[in-house]
Amino acid sequence: MTFKSAVQTVGVRSSPSERDAALLNGFRPFNRLRVMTKKSRRYQLQWIESSRRWRKEYQGKQYYFPLEDGETKASSYRRCLQAWEAKKVEVDAKAGQADPGSREEYLINFLLGLQDVHRKNEDPTRYLAVAETLKLLHAAILQHVDLPLDEDGNVIEPDEDWEVRKQRQIREQAHRFQEQLQTDLRAKVGGKVEPVAKPWESDAEDTADYTLSAQLDKFQMAHPKVNKYRLKQYKDWADLTADVRSLNGDHCREFFNHLTQLVASGEKSAKYCKDVLATFKQFIRYLCRDAELIDHEPKNLESLRISAPAQEIQTFKISELKKYLKLADERLELYLLLMMNCGVTQADIASLTHEHVDWRKGRIIRRRSKTKDSVGNVPTVNYRLWPRTLKLLRQFRSKDEKLVLLTERGTPVATTSVAGESRNDSIRLAFKRMRESKGLTGLPLKFIRKTSSTLIAKQFGEDTATLFLGDAPTSVAQRHYLAVEDTRLDEPLKWLRKQYGI
Repeated sequence: MTFKSAVQTVGVRSSPSERDAALLNGFRPFNRLRVMTKKSRRYQLQWIESSRRWRKEYQGKQYYFPLEDGETKASSYRRCLQAWEAKKVEVDAKAGQADPGSREEYLINFLLGLQDVHRKNEDPTRYLAVAETLKLLHAAILQHVDLPLDEDGNVIEPDEDWEVRKQRQIREQAHRFQEQLQTDLRAKVGGKVEPVAKPWESDAEDTADYTLSAQLDKFQMAHPKVNKYRLKQYKDWADLTADVRSLNGDHCREFFNHLTQLVASGEKSAKYCKDVLATFKQFIRYLCRDAELIDHEPKNLESLRISAPAQEIQTFKISELKKYLKLADERLELYLLLMMNCGVTQADIASLTHEHVDWRKGRIIRRRSKTKDSVGNVPTVNYRLWPRTLKLLRQFRSKDEKLVLLTERGTPVATTSVAGESRNDSIRLAFKRMRESKGLTGLPLKFIRKTSSTLIAKQFGEDTATLFLGDAPTSVAQRHYLAVEDTRLDEPLKWLRKQYGI
């Protein structure tokens, strides 16, 4: 497919005067940004009430965009639509790369997609994204220039002058479109858009990846479980346009001083600022060890510490958990029992596979989903299931080839997005609705495993509680027990069952 046919395929049109003035051997200049009409403002995403999320079907696949905390259906639509538009550009990009024959058409569609994202977001910074794409477009056209043909369709070897003319025409085409973009953008933002260098002469690609903003985004993608609110505290303080390669001990000290001032003024708690500092340190280590953008960790990084008073361990009362088991339906009862019996979280339940369960012996043998990929001697823990737990687990055992438990709709009971910023958790939702229906309040689900581990620690010691939680061992004694005693938890779990009266 030629560049000209690719342009015609996507419906790019120009006026007769523009065509007459073009020096591009049939290459047509791009039109201006399209104007959204009232008709185009219809919902482009489908709302799924049962799971409280938006859905988009595209090329035979489903894409979901759940609500974030505090959002409603109406308030989330614009954000989710923007997320879909960005995702669509990514999907189309992969499709274009997979089919070399349609590369030119892919590049045109990709560029138009970026225009739409920019126009709808009303964000002039999208201009840089378009400029980057122009750079790709320029390189791709150079690889797919049309060679001159004779009357019989045979290729005529081009002379040097032809190559020079062709490259000049390509540059003129891209430059014309760039100027047109600037005109459109100035009209949209009141003339505040500064001109930039021609895409193929710009070094934006060389510097954009090193900005603090870009690296924070990459850090969150690489560590989806990082608390975004702690990271936001740093984002609000820092200059996001700064080059991360310039971050040093002075920068770390300045942010540390900022946090200590928040504590001193009473604006933030010491515990909160301690956690923010820990996340900041994790980011600096990422820049050094993973991204390799900083040669050495700042020498003062480890010495920067914020002390916080030890918090009292929060646990459920045994009477509370007994009440929840009586009020819950059997499916929710199973989830609660697994948490009490095996110290699991919603994510652990969602990732439980058939190979983890010994149905004959009534045992779950596995590593926790949070620690299974960790470095070190992470324990494979052997839990003997209580009779009621095993009975309900068999009752709700799914027919899925891999996962033991699914929702009534046949979907995973809990999922987390790639970025870690949103999740669908049917277990948490069922627990919340059960308590609300009875006018009850209390601790979140994650404290159930804490309750069981605290009871075990008081009776059998911290080593046994660490094993029950599935955490990595911290002592030589713990590592020894992990290697030789597969059934070490049998007696503690038997005792724990009696404490709960199950």
